[in-house]
Amino acid sequence: MNFVLPGDSRVHGMETGTALSRAMSWVMDNPFYKVDIINMSYGEHSHSAVAGRLGEMACDVVNKYGILWVASASNHGPGLSTVGSPPDFYSDCIIGIGAYISPDMMRAEYSMMDKLPGTAYTWSSRGPTTDGGRGVSVCAPGGAITSMPSFTNKTSQLLNGTSVNARVDSMSSPHAAGCAALLLSGLRQAGRCYTPYSVRRAIQNTALRLDLEPFVQGHGLIQVKITIIQVEKAFEYLLENSAADQSKMAPEDKMRFVIECGNKSQKGIYLRNWLGNKSVDVSVTVEPIQFDEARGDDEVKRSLNLDLVLACDAPWVSCPDCLQMSYTPRSLVVRINPHGLERGRVHFTSIRAYVAGAVQRGPLFDIPVTVVVPIVELEHGYFFKSQPEVYRAGCVRRLFVRVPEGASWAQFAIKSSNSDQNQRMTLHAVQLFPQCCVLTYDHYKVVLPSTFSCLYPEEQSVTSFAVNPGLTLELCVARWWAAPHDTTIEFSVSFHGIRPTSDNITLFSNSSVQRVDVISKLRSEEIWAQAVVKHHVQSLLPYESRIEVLGGLRDTIPVGRPIYQLVLSYALSVPKTTEVQPKCCLLNDYLYESAVESQLWMLFDSKKQYLGAGDAYSHKYSIKLDKGEYVVKQHVRHEKTELLEKLQEMPMTIITKLSQEVCRVFKSLNLSAGHVLSGTVSFAKDDLARRVDLYPLRIVLCEPINWKKRGPTAAGDDARKESKVTSEYSDAVRDMKINWITKLEYSASETLYREVCQEHPNFLQTHVARLLNIDNHFNTPPFGASTVCTYAAYDDFCTCHQNEEAEVISTVEAASEPEQATTTTATSEVEAQCDQQEDPHPPIPEENQEVSEEDESSGIKRRRDIWLQWRDAVVEASSQVLKCVDLPELLSFLGTKLDARSDANKTKVQMERHKMAIIDALCKKGLALAFPYVPRLLYWYPSSGTSETSYPLPPDAVLTELDSIAITILKLIEPSDAKVMSFFVSYYQVRRLYATAARLLLKHLEDKHLKEGTLRLATLYHLLGYHHIVEEIFRSLPLRFPEKYLSF
Repeated sequence: MNFVLPGDSRVHGMETGTALSRAMSWVMDNPFYKVDIINMSYGEHSHSAVAGRLGEMACDVVNKYGILWVASASNHGPGLSTVGSPPDFYSDCIIGIGAYISPDMMRAEYSMMDKLPGTAYTWSSRGPTTDGGRGVSVCAPGGAITSMPSFTNKTSQLLNGTSVNARVDSMSSPHAAGCAALLLSGLRQAGRCYTPYSVRRAIQNTALRLDLEPFVQGHGLIQVKITIIQVEKAFEYLLENSAADQSKMAPEDKMRFVIECGNKSQKGIYLRNWLGNKSVDVSVTVEPIQFDEARGDDEVKRSLNLDLVLACDAPWVSCPDCLQMSYTPRSLVVRINPHGLERGRVHFTSIRAYVAGAVQRGPLFDIPVTVVVPIVELEHGYFFKSQPEVYRAGCVRRLFVRVPEGASWAQFAIKSSNSDQNQRMTLHAVQLFPQCCVLTYDHYKVVLPSTFSCLYPEEQSVTSFAVNPGLTLELCVARWWAAPHDTTIEFSVSFHGIRPTSDNITLFSNSSVQRVDVISKLRSEEIWAQAVVKHHVQSLLPYESRIEVLGGLRDTIPVGRPIYQLVLSYALSVPKTTEVQPKCCLLNDYLYESAVESQLWMLFDSKKQYLGAGDAYSHKYSIKLDKGEYVVKQHVRHEKTELLEKLQEMPMTIITKLSQEVCRVFKSLNLSAGHVLSGTVSFAKDDLARRVDLYPLRIVLCEPINWKKRGPTAAGDDARKESKVTSEYSDAVRDMKINWITKLEYSASETLYREVCQEHPNFLQTHVARLLNIDNHFNTPPFGASTVCTYAAYDDFCTCHQNEEAEVISTVEAASEPEQATTTTATSEVEAQCDQQEDPHPPIPEENQEVSEEDESSGIKRRRDIWLQWRDAVVEASSQVLKCVDLPELLSFLGTKLDARSDANKTKVQMERHKMAIIDALCKKGLALAFPYVPRLLYWYPSSGTSETSYPLPPDAVLTELDSIAITILKLIEPSDAKVMSFFVSYYQVRRLYATAARLLLKHLEDKHLKEGTLRLATLYHLLGYHHIVEEIFRSLPLRFPEKYLSF
């Protein structure tokens, strides 16, 4: 047997569109072996059964390549219409499997003492599908004792069915696949021809009918058992109704019959959200489609001529008695008369089509009919109470109520009586909203003895859940399948409602007050409005998009249909540590029904390091990010490039979790206009209702309001106002010029700086802006200074020696072989190569040192001139900053424990600004002075003999100045602070305190990983003689700092 698990470890093993597409392409055209049966024990709930991209491919697998596909119905029962996708595709091509447990399984696998009748697992999903199809075709045993991997230290284990959330359908589907494999094996041995349709009809028409509702068993039970051998019956059926030659097969055995009901082309008749007070005529179309129609034999199509007999056992369904069928669609009308049907219940039947003269073969196809007749008249218009009823093990009872207009939540109360034992019951409340999956209005609660809501005798358990008015609500109450005794249960449901005029409430931040009207139609309710804002929402547009062909066997659909991918790149800036959730709103929550084949996003940091990923279900994936810059890559696949071209400008929504919930309207947040704050609003006072009766809240951020208080103008205020306006104008012009100092080119910025200094010589921010401009200028090519430890050498030198670096690193990797002799030889070769490497960053001569002609031609003189230019500019600007700050006054303020002055807050803000300015100025000045005396940065694994004598100690005057700077900074801030760490690392290197510098840098790199910092750390370890650590650092560089993003 061969297993293919189309999961992706990046999204916790969940199936993705890419994996499913590749798996289906593989089984369509496998060069090594032919695939006959597919088992799929997983899936998701779809919003609709329309044709999605993956659904189309799945139908091709069955209808074009003849592969039998079985899939679990899911594990979201016992409510109706909880079948997932697959098998809920737009075409009824996949066999859905429900989960059954027999009395023998209860005794042998679950060691139960009491003998109970066979039943379905409580949580196995039920049909019909939302568009009326059966959903569950047959059922199979849902538990098994199977072998286990050796790492678990056990030989076997009972899988599924032992807990509330057990995935029983994951075992029932393999059982059915095994039964189908027996059939195909027997047919091949007997030399008989078959199609997926003939095998499926054999399974369904010979399945054992159980005393269970049809929504969980479908056509019945398929299993291999000593006393009931349904597989043998199916095999006998196939032998009697098959042929050894394809040309002798009956035409109908090569056909599938597509059922389309009503104007929405549903797979069956399903009346649920209606009053049930009048007859309904439903148009039904039946169309035969040949297997592999595009390449099928036209003679088979012409030979199809069937006289069909239609039969239905339900008196409330009227249909024609016969139907003549050829290879063309035929229509008929089915009338549903609900009069006389019990209200509050679901009624099921099917219209079966038999071939006249061959009724013993069973139905050729059937039209499922499901009619829900809800209770419309409630006590007081909002209350219903059931009669006490006895619930046996596995008993499931359903009540259908039409939710009254104005209701927004329901309160359900359940009580047990006539028993001295605590009970385990399941409540499943389901509403089906158009074009929404069953999980949209779904409430599932299990009352367990081990939980806080244990249901003891005469004790009432109460729960609340949201409802939608005007839709039918199913209240499904189920007894646990393994319950050892009977119990009597009664329950009641009460509807409440406080609804705003609009279900989506949108506020604007520049509106101080906004009115929201609410209404209660059912009864008087106490209102306690509460708004909770939890997330910040922003939209990003892609800065890059590209469409490329994937190619290769796994990304090519047979025959020769290549898949294309669209990759969108988004730049994300995170201002502080928070939890982020990327979301593609256009494609979100769609997988099997999605128009595209696959979607996946991956998030990277500024070093191209992979951080996390997510797929269509974005609410499942969130990533905690630190402050910094990130890149989000969005990947979309499809075989049509014209569809991908329409998505090239697709925005990405970033949902950021706020640090704390905001429970009131506030004046302002530090966010940009156009962003959105999202949360919920509740109006009910009841605690249970407030948790479920929630409405989406959106606060759109606009331009901030001027919250300054204004009063009437007094006499004599005009002159003061004119003077104030003149002062504000002067300050605005000054601030504008200072702002442009940081943005202009270096020379233009210097000219503007001189001009502002003449007008405002002692204004601190002027010199701070000048320092920032100097930083920006000397930190870009061709200067290329680094911001981690020191201003390093230029990027052009790094580029020149990139090939040599890669060659040496590869040689170092070869030295890691286990043989000691090989290691010694390789290491000595590496050292020899490193000794021969030309230093890309030779030491800069001192200011008054003469430069030889050789050094001048190699660019050393130019480097010294650049350094001198940078040093002089930094020293000048930083000296002006120091003149504007009264250092003794600042130190005196910092040493004061309590400032009792009236303007203490204003003084504190000013002193903090002065403190940051002087720290920044001193650090930049120290870095400029120390630059030529800092050991050069390693860019490859060096030899152990590299010396540091080429970097002489600085003159005493420079050392004295650096010591003075260090002492002053230590008075203001700790050396481990990120603001001064770069200076102290350089200062300790100049002082030859390499171990101190390494300890300080290592602590910084624990929080913020940077490649330049890692290289500087390797340099320090090399100078300390820790060559084994240096080697490991260089080995890890490609993994820690990848050159390109991880591909999809």
